[in-house]
Amino acid sequence: CRNAMHVLTQRLVSTCDWLATWPGTAELPLSVFGVELGAGAALCASVARSSRIKAIVSWNGRLDLVGADVLRRVRAPTLLLVDGDEETARQASELSAAHLTAPREIRVLTRQAWSRSDLSAHVANLGHAFLEEQLRRHDSLELSRDGARTV
Repeated sequence: CRNAMHVLTQRLVSTCDWLATWPGTAELPLSVFGVELGAGAALCASVARSSRIKAIVSWNGRLDLVGADVLRRVRAPTLLLVDGDEETARQASELSAAHLTAPREIRVLTRQAWSRSDLSAHVANLGHAFLEEQLRRHDSLELSRDGARTV
């Protein structure tokens, strides 16, 4: 798992670097939404590119594979969405989240209240709202009424 997360981290870092080469995206803050191993990779990439990645959403993230030393260096506000029906994953997320020094919010969601497609939509909506709020707070980005980005 750690090797796969390392590969995903490198891909995210490469994507951040690639976006920095384009005039339309070079100065924009980035946000990352990761699922399971991808969430761990998003946290790792945010440490490597802290000047660019300004917000993270983790859905059932494998924070336990990231390591406390990396979690302490995350600076981007982070929303941790956790499957409350999986006790082991929930406990691991809560223990790992204690190492985050960045602003963080943990929301525990239960599948019992949602159908599979409704839960996916709910997770996407929560993530979108959090990322939009964090990017609005970032002082170099303003969103116009139609959602277009202006710098």
